[in-house]
Amino acid sequence: MSAAPTDQNPTQGRVSHYLNGSLMNMVWSTLIVAGFVLVIVMVVPRTNNTTPEGIDMAAATQSQADRADRVLSYPKDLPSGWTATAERYTRSTDGLMMWHSGWTTPQNDFIAVQQVEGATDNWIEAQVQRSPRDGTWTDTHGQVWERYDRKDKVQHSLVLRSKEKNGRTSLVTGTGSWDDVFTFTNALVDVKPKGLKDAGASS
Repeated sequence: MSAAPTDQNPTQGRVSHYLNGSLMNMVWSTLIVAGFVLVIVMVVPRTNNTTPEGIDMAAATQSQADRADRVLSYPKDLPSGWTATAERYTRSTDGLMMWHSGWTTPQNDFIAVQQVEGATDNWIEAQVQRSPRDGTWTDTHGQVWERYDRKDKVQHSLVLRSKEKNGRTSLVTGTGSWDDVFTFTNALVDVKPKGLKDAGASS
């Protein structure tokens, strides 16, 4: 006597070979793609956004001198490790238009030269952050600068006041050592606006 037929599927409860193959293919494809991505990430050069790329300060100073029609300064031929990081000609304390040329030292401190015409006492106090005066210093050109040294927070500043009412006053300030400040100041050179003849040196 033959067995009665049933509706039970003989494959029920078992995963098909086709499905197993599809899952393995997906896993291998994912691993291969991940491997390619890893290789690309390792090989392609990436930019370090925290590293300043530097500024062509000679060109920037000339451009700003031409626009302002003023003699401006920047440090030329500084030792290896110095990087130009900021330049601007902007309105500052007491409405004075100020040239700012900022640099980082080899020790990642910051030093800048700032120049205005017709400097006021308020402008100088603001730039040196009310640091007390601490004697004088003479640069390699024989110019005598006032020294300002803030004790509670590292800030070294030099000020070369104009001898004329509306003449140019130069100020060098930053968190670098005094030796770095002196090196920076001695390296300053004047940039004349195009067409200006017989412009004077720092005054």
